[in-house]
Amino acid sequence: MLSANDLRPEMAIRLEGTPFRVVEGEYHRGDAKMGGVTLAHLTNLETGMLGKGADYLIEATVLTVEFLDGRPVGVVFPDIVEATVTETAPPAHTQGNDNDWKPAVLENCARIRVPPFIAPGERVRVEVETGRYVERAHGAQAHGERARAEHRR
Repeated sequence: MLSANDLRPEMAIRLEGTPFRVVEGEYHRGDAKMGGVTLAHLTNLETGMLGKGADYLIEATVLTVEFLDGRPVGVVFPDIVEATVTETAPPAHTQGNDNDWKPAVLENCARIRVPPFIAPGERVRVEVETGRYVERAHGAQAHGERARAEHRR
């Protein structure tokens, strides 16, 4: 049997017949007057299997599925995913304020904000947990850079 101070993040447990994943768990040792206290943040695996990662699913993505007692209870998403920008305003190369990010739609219909220099058709990297743009995908050329390179040929 599992004791309260054995709880670790990402551990799957069953509580009163319902499977949960431990998001956070802290055990505080008690003293002579009071016993120990466990604080745990749990996610119900029957109702929230995909979580925020579902917004970033793209056809043919390979993910790890976790099982508990022969039933799927979780899907492991990478921390960062790559996707193609399908809709956004044309790229702007302005001096000064780079804080004016613009809305963009990804190939999986997820909506994020990207820097002004990102063009439709570019691949970007997005943090799954927060939905934040991280960077251009490695090896991904901007649409404008491709056009300029072809024009020089």
